[in-house]
Amino acid sequence: MRDMSWIEDEFLRILRRVQREFQEIEESIRRVAEKEISTGCLEPLCDLTVTESEVIVTIDLPGVEKENISLTATKDTLEVRAKSSREFRVRRWGLSSEEKAFREFHTRVRLPVQVEPESARARFRNGVLEVRLPRAIKGVKIEVK
Repeated sequence: MRDMSWIEDEFLRILRRVQREFQEIEESIRRVAEKEISTGCLEPLCDLTVTESEVIVTIDLPGVEKENISLTATKDTLEVRAKSSREFRVRRWGLSSEEKAFREFHTRVRLPVQVEPESARARFRNGVLEVRLPRAIKGVKIEVK
């Protein structure tokens, strides 16, 4: 039986580490939710795809009209603000429950590569915003004559 004690110790050590990691994840989710509740804005679902020529950012904006979307791009970020025509309700549980209504979306996406913001194109269809940002040219080869 003595040989098995190190296995039990290792198992308990791993279990404690997994519990700590889950607590950190839960705390992170709670912080994001509290931020959204305090600002009155929801952070929309977002997907990022990088190709050889461009960065494609796809954002879910349900209940939003094209006219109510504001985009700002820099070389390495994309900021999206949008107002929804319908209200979204979120209920927070704990010692006391609280319900909060949202009508705005906001997110700032850090882009993994530099882009040319002035050449960006955006399309909005069926509640989904797609922003295409051409990658910045890293450099141009110069021929020596």
